Amino acid sequence: RYSVRDLGDGGATMTGFGGELMTVERGRVPAQAPLALPAKLRPVVDLNVSPDAPCRQRIEALAAQRVRLYEAIGQSGVVSRMRAPMHPVIAAELRQARAMLRSQIRWVMEPELSALQPAHASDVLAAADVVCSFESYRLLRDDLHLPADAAGRVMVTTLTAIFRQERP
Repeated sequence: RYSVRDLGDGGATMTGFGGELMTVERGRVPAQAPLALPAKLRPVVDLNVSPDAPCRQRIEALAAQRVRLYEAIGQSGVVSRMRAPMHPVIAAELRQARAMLRSQIRWVMEPELSALQPAHASDVLAAADVVCSFESYRLLRDDLHLPADAAGRVMVTTLTAIFRQERP
């Protein structure tokens, strides 16, 4: 278990199992960031891609990472979201985790986002955040009954459309 405290402007402080601490500045979550997780959980959060890689490769790595993460979280993610409205600590941890995951999208898709006008970049990041969210993933898996690999392909298709659109 780890917690993340949003520092604003995309930064976060992450505290892990053993109280390890890491500060990520201005949304720059490194692909191999030491997220203060046990080694066995590390593969589910590592992106394993450079922001210098081609757009398609970064999108595929992001989708694969979210599939691994959400499959590892499983029903505990559903339960936490159900309990969050009645438990402020759980709600705060979910907000913090979402902020960290959003920062990860901002970091890996920085070349595309920085090419946009700020207001449009904010909209594109918000759309990518929704596509990459646990809730969207559960909709694909539970309501549409897609297997994990198909849900990942939907994520790749949607992210590709979002980041390759016409620029206003």
